[in-house]
Amino acid sequence: TVASSLGQLGKTSPKVIDALLLALQDKDEDMRRAAANSLGQLGETSPKVIDALLLALQDEDEYVRCFAAKNLGQLGETSPKVIDALLLALQDNKFWVQRAAAESLGQLGETNPKVIDALLLALLDKYEEVRFAAAGSLGQLGETSPKVIDALLLALQDNKPWMQGAAAESLGQLGERSPKVIDALLLALQDKDEEVRRAAAESLGQLGETSPKVIDALLLALLDKDEDMRRAAAYSLGDLGETSPKVIDALLLALQDKEYFVRIAAVKSLGQLKIEAEAQLQPVLIALNRSLHDNDDDVRGEAYESLRKLLDGLPIPGYRWKPLAKQQKTQKLRLLSLVFVLIGLIGLLFAFQLPVIAGIVGFIFTVVVGGTQLWLWLKEWWQQ
Repeated sequence: TVASSLGQLGKTSPKVIDALLLALQDKDEDMRRAAANSLGQLGETSPKVIDALLLALQDEDEYVRCFAAKNLGQLGETSPKVIDALLLALQDNKFWVQRAAAESLGQLGETNPKVIDALLLALLDKYEEVRFAAAGSLGQLGETSPKVIDALLLALQDNKPWMQGAAAESLGQLGERSPKVIDALLLALQDKDEEVRRAAAESLGQLGETSPKVIDALLLALLDKDEDMRRAAAYSLGDLGETSPKVIDALLLALQDKEYFVRIAAVKSLGQLKIEAEAQLQPVLIALNRSLHDNDDDVRGEAYESLRKLLDGLPIPGYRWKPLAKQQKTQKLRLLSLVFVLIGLIGLLFAFQLPVIAGIVGFIFTVVVGGTQLWLWLKEWWQQ
C-alpha cells in the first residue's frame, strides 16, 4: 500500500507524516494497519504522532491496536498518558495486542509500581505469549524486588519451555545472586529442554557466582550433547573468570569440539582468564597457537585476539607469534630425510647407467622438494 511505501522510505517530512496520519483514519482496515506500522518505522515522536497512535490503540481492528502498541514502545515516549494507555492495552481481549503492550512497557523502562504490578499479573496470563513478553520485560526493567524475583522463579517452573527460558534469562539480567536464584538456575540446568538449559547456563555466567557447585555444573554442561548448550557453558566459564586447573583443562578440551562456534567460545573464554602462573599459562598458549591453524576463519581470528590479550606485556620466549614451532621443525626434518633418500636413489640410477631415469627423478625431486620448502618459508614468513 501507499502507507507501507511511505514508511519504508524512511522520510519524516511533514507531508509524509500528515499523509500517514490521514491514512490512520481511513475506513479500510488494511490502510490503517499499514499507517500504524509505518509511523513506528519513521521514528517520529512529535505530539501529533503520539496522539494518533494512542487513538489507534482504541481502533476496532486488533492489528491496528497491535501495531500502535508496538510502535509506542519503539518511539520511546514515556509520558504518563502513554504508560497508562499501554497498561490498558495489556488487558486487551486479543493476546497479540497484550503481548505488544507488555514488550513496549519493557522497552520504555518505566519502573513505577503500577507497571511492575501489571507485568506481574501478565506473568500469570492464560496465554503463553503474554507470559513470555511479561517475563522478558521484567528482566529489561531491572526491578529486583522480592515479589519480582519470586514471580520469575515461579515462571521458571512454567509448563512451556520457552517461558522457562525467558524467566531464566530475566533472572540473569536482574543480577540477583541469592541462594534460591542460584539453586533454581542450577536445577534448570538439568532440564530436559535444550533451550531452558542454555538460558540457565548463560544466566549463571551473568550472575558471576563462582561457588564450586556452579563451576561443577557448568563443567558438566560443557559436555552436553547439545552444541548450543556447550557454547553457552564455555562462554559462562569465561565470564566467571575462574582459573582453577579443571576449568582451564575443560576449556582446552573444548578447543577440539566438532562445532566451530563451541571452539570460538572456548578460545574467547581462555583469552578472558587472568592466568598468572606460568605453568598454567604455557599449555594455554600452546593450545591457542594450534587454534591459529583451525579450519575455521573465525576460530583463527579469535585465537589471535586471545593470544594477544594473554601475551600482553609477558616476555615468554618461544610463544609470541611463532605458532606450532615444534611441528614446523618436524616437517623440516622429514624434508631433509627425503632429500638424502632421493640423492641416494639418483646415485644408484647413475651407477646402473640409467641417466635418463635419473634425470626424471631429479626433476621431480626439484619440483616437489623445492616447492615444499618454498611453501614452508612462505608460511613461516606470513605467520611472523
